[in-house]
Amino acid sequence: MIVLSSPQTYSSGFTFMLFLYRIGATLVGTPSAQPPNGTGSALTFQLKNTYPAQHPSGMLMWRSTINFPDDPGMRVLPVHYPLTYEKLAEYDFDPNAEVLYALELLTGLEGTAQ
Repeated sequence: MIVLSSPQTYSSGFTFMLFLYRIGATLVGTPSAQPPNGTGSALTFQLKNTYPAQHPSGMLMWRSTINFPDDPGMRVLPVHYPLTYEKLAEYDFDPNAEVLYALELLTGLEGTAQ
């Protein structure tokens, strides 16, 4: 099973990709910008009773997600076949390069046990 990844793979898409990764899916493309171990779910606030009138605001992260407790420093879910600059150039910088790469890999897997 091949799963495409991009920097825009977030939230429920990232969670689904993570589940598929754990059961042996092959990831192709560019790693998600969402870390597998990190913080999420931000609470924003504004200090309304302050001077100056711009009312300073802030953000508080209130959730921690640890999908790899044995590797708490993991900040990127690795892809098995990264879409490198060289690979992207091979596809003439086609916006569908991830799909073309996956098709190339699938063609190479034909006739194998996978």
